[in-house]
Amino acid sequence: MFHGSAEDTRSCSPCGCGEPEGASCTIMASVYSDGACAEQVASTLVSSRAPFCGVTPPGVALGSKSAEVVAVEPGACAPSGGEAIGQVLPAEPSTFCCLA
Repeated sequence: MFHGSAEDTRSCSPCGCGEPEGASCTIMASVYSDGACAEQVASTLVSSRAPFCGVTPPGVALGSKSAEVVAVEPGACAPSGGEAIGQVLPAEPSTFCCLA
């Protein structure tokens, strides 16, 4: 038996990505006593990895505030999918007989 062609159903499963892990950012947070961010009262680094609560010094009114991104860690996600699926099957069979 011989086959005239093949039926190819091979492909890959859909690719995906899990929840991102390890992402973080750090900012420089500053507060000012005026409305134009000119008279700085306090400044501190704030990270998304640790809780933070800050207050202005007693007797100083908050006029304005600013935040500047200092560092960004994008994190990563666990990949999934991309496995090979399907198969190649013979098609168009033909039978040849030989007589002796």
